[in-house]
Order: sequence, then C-alpha cells, then structure tokens
Amino acid sequence: MEFPSWMVPSLEPTSCPTECPEEIALRMRPIGTHAYPRDDEPGLWAGQTTWAWDEKGVRHAVGWDWVEMQRDVLVLSDPMALVSNIAFPSHEKSELGERRRVLLLNSIVYLLPWQEQVRMGLGRSTSKVSQLSVGPKSARIGGRKEWALAA
Repeated sequence: MEFPSWMVPSLEPTSCPTECPEEIALRMRPIGTHAYPRDDEPGLWAGQTTWAWDEKGVRHAVGWDWVEMQRDVLVLSDPMALVSNIAFPSHEKSELGERRRVLLLNSIVYLLPWQEQVRMGLGRSTSKVSQLSVGPKSARIGGRKEWALAA
C-alpha cells in the first residue's frame, strides 16, 4: 500500500535510536512516490516521495516534495520542508534543536537512492536495475496523467 508524504505527520512521533545518518539510511525503504507532470515545463515531472523503516511495530518515516529541474535531474523542492515523525535523542525542544533535526533529516535523504527510485518510476532508470516489480500505476486525475509507486 502506498504511503504518501502528506500522511507522515499523522504517524505517532518516534525517537530514533541513533543520530548516524548512514545507519538510518541503510534501514530505510521507499514506501510511496507520487508524480505529476509540471504545468510550467512540459515533459518534466514533480511529486512527493516517502521513505521509512518499521521497527518493533513503529514506523519511522521521512517525506518530501521533489521537482525535475531538467530531464533526469531531480532535486528536493524545499530542503527545509521535510516531513517526519522522527525525533533524535539529544534534541531539546528549541529552535536550535529543530534546525539540527532538519539537518540530520537532510543528511539521511542525501544518502538515499531516492532519485533513482523516481527515475525507475518514470521509466528512465539510469542503473542496470530493472523496473520495480510493482511498476508505476497510472491514472488520470484532473485531466492529467499521474502515477504512484507503491512499495
């Protein structure tokens, strides 16, 4: 079942056992990607993606918006607008603590192969890996072709 990024804030808040982005990134898997054609740039896409891992019945998730700047060049729409239910153990409830949390989340996203997952969904994989077995699901929504990729 696809889990869209806008649903991440509805998850129960969770504390991450580590602040090591590499350890966290190794645990995470894609659980939902949605793409739609950009109105301002024909042939290019934008969308949202969500990555997570489940541990002891608790889901730890991060979601973000992305945009294709030019063909196969995918970037975060706003690196400060990541959504997540993950808190890190050493963070106090302060502005500085929230900034550190956002930096850690961005470090995790940087380590994830999310661009390749999106390219596979768009049918433009640059790796030797074949399309995901689930494949993209297409639909017409509001007159536009969109797709969602469920993990």
